[in-house]
Amino acid sequence: MFGWPADLTKSAWLDRFMIDARFQGKDYAKRFLKLLIQEMHHRYSCENIFLSIHPKNNFAQSLYEALGFYLNGEVDDAGPVFGIVMELILNQ
Repeated sequence: MFGWPADLTKSAWLDRFMIDARFQGKDYAKRFLKLLIQEMHHRYSCENIFLSIHPKNNFAQSLYEALGFYLNGEVDDAGPVFGIVMELILNQ
C-alpha cells in the first residue's frame, strides 16, 4: 500500500509492504520495491519517499538501506504501532 502524496514537500509514503511467507527469501522484495519506487516517483512526481519500520526489524532496515533509504531520525507515532522513519531521496 502506498500513497499519501504531499505536493508541498514533493514526498509520498510507502505505508505497507509485505511478501507472503511462502515467497520470502527469493529476492522478490528487492525486485518489487525497485519497481514500486519508480511507480511512486512517476505517479506523484515525488522527490522523497518515506516509510516507517518497527525499531527491532533489522531485516527490513537492511533491505531498505540496500535500496538507498536511511534512518532520518524521526519517529512515526501517529498510529497504533510506533515506528522509526526511513527516507529515500530521489534524483540524487
